[in-house]
Amino acid sequence: MNYKESMEYLKRSRRFGSRPGLERITELCERLGNPQEGLRFIHVTGTNGKGSVCSMLYSTLRFAGMKVGLFTSPYMLDFSERFICSGVNITRDEIASIVTEVAEKADLMEDTPTEFELLTAMSFLFFRKRECDIIVYEAGMGGRLDSTNIIPSPDVAVITGIALDHTEVLGSTVADIAFEKAGIIKPGSKVVCGEMPEEAAEVIRRKAAEVGAPVTFAGRGTSYEVTERTFSENGASFSMGERTGFSLPLAGLYQFANASVAIAVLDSLDICGKKLPDLIIKKGLARAKWRGRFELFRPDPVMIFDGGHNPQGVMAVAQSLAVYYPDRKFTVISGVMGDKDHSEMCRIMSQFAIRAYTVTPDNPRAMDAKAYAKELCEYGIDATPCDSMEDALALVTDKDTIVLGSLYMYKQFIEALGD
Repeated sequence: MNYKESMEYLKRSRRFGSRPGLERITELCERLGNPQEGLRFIHVTGTNGKGSVCSMLYSTLRFAGMKVGLFTSPYMLDFSERFICSGVNITRDEIASIVTEVAEKADLMEDTPTEFELLTAMSFLFFRKRECDIIVYEAGMGGRLDSTNIIPSPDVAVITGIALDHTEVLGSTVADIAFEKAGIIKPGSKVVCGEMPEEAAEVIRRKAAEVGAPVTFAGRGTSYEVTERTFSENGASFSMGERTGFSLPLAGLYQFANASVAIAVLDSLDICGKKLPDLIIKKGLARAKWRGRFELFRPDPVMIFDGGHNPQGVMAVAQSLAVYYPDRKFTVISGVMGDKDHSEMCRIMSQFAIRAYTVTPDNPRAMDAKAYAKELCEYGIDATPCDSMEDALALVTDKDTIVLGSLYMYKQFIEALGD
């Protein structure tokens, strides 16, 4: 297959949807010679913050001189962003070659792999070919039955936080969801967790104890509590007790919590028998880049994009807006997936939104813009559906605006913005 044919092959696999379970990925990897074996991983799951934590870890380990792989989802602008090794994305020739190799085995299977399972297998082949020293590896949905969980015991199993999301698959309580996320904890791993409800934390402690994995919690009330923080639209600086001089080029109050998790992970790593010094961690965090999280595109009037796509994410945005822009209300452009708790998201948005324009993200799971606008109106927000992101942006040229919701809107937003 050439590049175009390989991308069409992956697209066709979407018809199989999302089906949790390790049976298909296990068979596929066995047919491929188990390319995941012998690789070194940091496995990252959690309800929110996964991408930001991954970016901080990736940036710091690169600065430390390691050959670092990065696997995340979804991609923002180009498919190649999903597979990166030390600053270099997978090439089109590599995509064609690896998809061809994976397809030859997948097509022999009676139970056809899903798109994400194909991508998971592709990532193992890519990182093995690039000879990565370590891979920062973001889980998909959940953890226990997520296809990424075929990896051997990671150096660190990271759970950024627990909140209600994907309840139709992961369970209706935070304890249920914690059980699914804790599935990435394996013998020989260390565990790092962000802030979460106590009932979720207890589930994780119990799972870690079963396999003899030490657990570190980051955030408030721990040695990784952020102190003396300062922030602006362009980034932040902070301390952790006596550890001072940390900085991030990422905005959004929630990035402090993400940074505390990332630093706890970095502290727990064994790099050639040594612990990373704070100087390396500080330099690495200061170079972190991540699109679509409280990303400022225009200072006056304000234009921000944030991928807050569930109630916890929208609440984090509300808290950031209240601190960064205490005297302003915002026009919102928003699109969401139909399987989210969009009613609760609408309720939270009513705290800061004076008007909304809705769009339909480019994804089969997307909620229709008209239905979404109707629901926003029920929460007192004057909302109008738009046929496209271009139409929505044309209506907010002179207004303080936040584009909020699914990350699947990001490419539409960038293309419509024309910058």
